[in-house]
Amino acid sequence: MINASLRHEIVHAFMYEAGIEFGYQFHNEDVVNYIATIFPKLEEAFKTTKCI
Repeated sequence: MINASLRHEIVHAFMYEAGIEFGYQFHNEDVVNYIATIFPKLEEAFKTTKCI
């Protein structure tokens, strides 16, 4: 649970760093939760395809 919460907050931080302020159309809790939830699958896909 701590890892999921940390991933969630990191997604917020990266979006903010990219200039996507909270409250913009796609910087909301639903989108951040979605990205944080699918990140492990994305990471595995990137590793499998050797694009990282």
